[in-house]
Amino acid sequence: MLLSAKERKDIGLEYVLDKLQIMTPYGEKRKNERRLYRPGEKELLQEELEAVLLFYHQKESRAYALHDLEYEFCRVKDIQASVERAKRGATLDEVELFEMKVFSRVIGELLRKLKEIEVPQGFKLYSLETLEKRLDPEGTGILTFYIYDAYSEELTRIRKEKRELEERIYQTKEEERAPLFEQRAELVVQEEEEERKIRKELSRDVEEEADELLHNMDAIAKLDHWIAKAKLAMAYGGVMPTLLHESEIHLVEASSPMMEDYLREELASFQKLDIDLCPGTTVVTGANMGGKSVSLKTVLLNVMLVHLGMLPFAKEARLGLFDFVFYLGDDFEDVKAGLSSFGAEILRLREVLKRTKNEVGLLVLDEPARGTNPREGRAIVKGLSQHFMGEKSVLLLATHFDQILEPGMVHYQIRGFEGVDFEALKSQLLFEEKKSLETIRAQMDYRLEPVLEEREVPKDALHICTLLGLDEELIQTISQLL
Repeated sequence: MLLSAKERKDIGLEYVLDKLQIMTPYGEKRKNERRLYRPGEKELLQEELEAVLLFYHQKESRAYALHDLEYEFCRVKDIQASVERAKRGATLDEVELFEMKVFSRVIGELLRKLKEIEVPQGFKLYSLETLEKRLDPEGTGILTFYIYDAYSEELTRIRKEKRELEERIYQTKEEERAPLFEQRAELVVQEEEEERKIRKELSRDVEEEADELLHNMDAIAKLDHWIAKAKLAMAYGGVMPTLLHESEIHLVEASSPMMEDYLREELASFQKLDIDLCPGTTVVTGANMGGKSVSLKTVLLNVMLVHLGMLPFAKEARLGLFDFVFYLGDDFEDVKAGLSSFGAEILRLREVLKRTKNEVGLLVLDEPARGTNPREGRAIVKGLSQHFMGEKSVLLLATHFDQILEPGMVHYQIRGFEGVDFEALKSQLLFEEKKSLETIRAQMDYRLEPVLEEREVPKDALHICTLLGLDEELIQTISQLL
């Protein structure tokens, strides 16, 4: 989706994915595949989201049954390579056969425990009872594996002779044992050959069940992943999104787990985001420290989560699917190759603009053109804003440049210091100078509000300069220049 590893980390996506409590190797593989649903896969995505929602609702009503189910996940090992080897005709060793026995037993327990919960329509596990019985011919029920005598009369005979011979060796004088040891060595060879034949037969049994084994691995992956997604949604307030045909985004009280946890450590709370985005250009304005970047990242995060088949963190979410998602932040890996930040920015914009000719995307630009002079920067940003007017793609652009907005563009503004008593705040800062930044942040209102009519741009940056004690004469000079 055109997001680099650093960008996925910056918007909090990696943080969320790391929070998924995956318990099986198959679930881990499914998580790491990071399956992204495209605009033509709306029905498949709907099925995935409904599966997650089903377990979300059961986490409280059937908590014990789900916990009991997850207990079986702890015993699941990755046996896919062994199954595929058996499918190619290879003979499995005793460790591999032991793992097949354990897996078959786990499937039996899962089938029993799944009767206590509701599963998505079409979900199915195949019984491996026949294979389990073959791997436990004596019906001990013990989770160990051994080439049992019951597998072969010939093996029973060889082992009986070997035991009798070993008893004779024990009772014979040391100088007379040599011929007996030779006989025992021959019996050991016969025993190993017979065990190899049995392992080969058992491997063919595994081969016959290979498709069912592989299907069950995929089913466990889904089950593990769905439950982990549901648990995470419960922890941070996930919601079932409404999938739209149009390329629109409507979020109510959207949040970011990474920011929530960070602010909680700072004894602060995250101000949740309301935003409506439609095809064309949406501009976000506000001073630095105002939270524009956090707002953009929160939108990106929740859009990406839906595309990954996860419940977004919001009170309400309605959105369409995009062919691609693009983010332009404040750092580029290309800079390491010798390009300026502005040059790297332009190269990335060049490539993504080519894609918008044939695909519908969400483009999120955080203060583009900041790396060039203000006059040209303003022209570039204004040009970009105009370029997407009437386009099918959605452009969400945060900028500190003024004179960008035109009729037809949607405008959001960070509320900032709206309604704050500055004299009282300045007095408070005199006593808490060391905590000035924290105090200012606490007074800032980071919510976005739609601007429905032309208004004067708030002078929050100048307010911050004043509150942080910048020279008063310099502040007066700056005020006259505004």
